[in-house]
Amino acid sequence: MTDDKLTKGLPARIILETTIVQEGEVFKHSFDEMGRIVLMNDNYYIRFEENQGEEKNSTLIKLQSDGIVNLTRHGQNKTRMT
Repeated sequence: MTDDKLTKGLPARIILETTIVQEGEVFKHSFDEMGRIVLMNDNYYIRFEENQGEEKNSTLIKLQSDGIVNLTRHGQNKTRMT
């Protein structure tokens, strides 16, 4: 895959499983969604929509060249994690 194709964005299948532990309770979510991956300024961006029943969240994962990963979700609530 060439960098030129990635700078324009490519469709990607996103398979993601999250586990949240909050106040002793464990919440697991699995996602299998179509999205896009883009290479911009030496960082990879993966964008997709999480469909959770009637609720939809726009999700952006940023993979920085220094190894830092940022996750941003926009929906009923806004979440940002590093």
